[in-house]
Amino acid sequence: MSAPDLDWRPNRGPQTGFLMCPVREILYGGAKGGGKSEAIGPLVVKHVLKYGEHAVALILRENMPQLRDLMRRVRPHCLRAGAVYSKAEKTWTFPSGGLVIFGHLQDGCDPYWGQEYSLIVVDEVTRSIPTEADYLELLGSLRSSHGIPCRVVLTSNPGGEGHNWVKARFMGVPPLTVQRDVKPPHLERVFIPASLRDNPKLPAEYRATLEQLPDAERAAYLDGDWDAFEGRIFRIVPGVHTWTWQQFNTHHKLHPANRSIPEEWTRFRSYDHGYAHPGACYWYAVDHEGRAYVYRELYTIAHDAKGNPVPNEGAKLAPSVVANTIKEYSQGETYEASWTGPDLFAEVRQDMAGGLKIAAHFENEGLHFTAWRTGDGSRVAGKQALHQRLHFERGKDGSVTQWPGLVILDGAAPHLCRTLPALEYSKQRPELWDKTAEDHAADSVTGFCKMRPWAPTKPDDKKGWRERLVESDDDDWMTA
Repeated sequence: MSAPDLDWRPNRGPQTGFLMCPVREILYGGAKGGGKSEAIGPLVVKHVLKYGEHAVALILRENMPQLRDLMRRVRPHCLRAGAVYSKAEKTWTFPSGGLVIFGHLQDGCDPYWGQEYSLIVVDEVTRSIPTEADYLELLGSLRSSHGIPCRVVLTSNPGGEGHNWVKARFMGVPPLTVQRDVKPPHLERVFIPASLRDNPKLPAEYRATLEQLPDAERAAYLDGDWDAFEGRIFRIVPGVHTWTWQQFNTHHKLHPANRSIPEEWTRFRSYDHGYAHPGACYWYAVDHEGRAYVYRELYTIAHDAKGNPVPNEGAKLAPSVVANTIKEYSQGETYEASWTGPDLFAEVRQDMAGGLKIAAHFENEGLHFTAWRTGDGSRVAGKQALHQRLHFERGKDGSVTQWPGLVILDGAAPHLCRTLPALEYSKQRPELWDKTAEDHAADSVTGFCKMRPWAPTKPDDKKGWRERLVESDDDDWMTA
């Protein structure tokens, strides 16, 4: 068989090994940027060209938007092999009659049950298949009545809902070690790691972006560390993330006896509603550098007979009471924005809120809260935004050279300081925190952080386009 020129060559190392590996079940990847998705097109085309009319390759992603991106990557390889695409069927048909079929797992694996595929590719498997039981169900469709050697190929980074089962299935032995099932037919599987250094085609800026991630994400996505998402998530360092008024006054060159925030600073509020669980409202003042100072907290937590707070148990206050309290705390202040989660706009029972939506009680008190971005992706965005604001840097002598973008003033938010460092990574979604924990303060603060992202100003960044306007030649705009 004369193979067509696909005008593509794999990177030396893991990508080449992946395309040549004969093992039935392969996990390829680990770190971001290793060339996982780029190798899928050549892999499926090679399979169809090798096995001809009886080859049926299925390519899966977690949802349709992600699938579209993968379809775009695979398209040129299929075209060069002479395949014809059917938009209605999402299928490439090759001159031999072999097929490459695209699908997604937004509705689970059931749509593929009972079908026959000689090759199954699941891109980003930890985000596509939540449990090993779902995966084994999908493997029930990996078969060929024409004797084609069948394979399943998985690509992934650490993290995602399926992180733990994938790690358990493939990581029990050193990488590149072929595991064999004890029971017949002794099926084989292998993990082929790849990292950014194995992909010379990526620009240096991509690595620089990954290096700016928080510690755990950097270890997972830059180094491919599957153990990175363990332990605590956030740190609050006394004297760095929490300031006394003396620190505040010194930093802003204010009178030593000052105990107030400059009136000209912009102010914000964020509120995560709670009833059976605590609600958390925070007040922020943002200085001229964009740094946010938490200067007030309302945390509606239950207390025991001795007056001690009961962890993660709400005070069960009526929405009108909470709204009135926030209004009292906010007297004399104006806010550029006030953000909240979707719970404030939910329908509630008559006995809890007098037959009104919770938000209506807030509106009755003159409190106008706007919903922050919600959804699965926004949780990750909020966590990253909080990490970005908590990030700080020290010099060689241990002194702080870059202060964080979020500072808690002198005892202003005890429950935030208590609960935020206690959050642990989730076993179901290892890159996120455990939602069964007392995370209401975190939800409130991440809501603010993702709506008001922090970008610290570096000294060499201060000369902007206005200064360059009077210094530059006319042609400099092309290189700016």
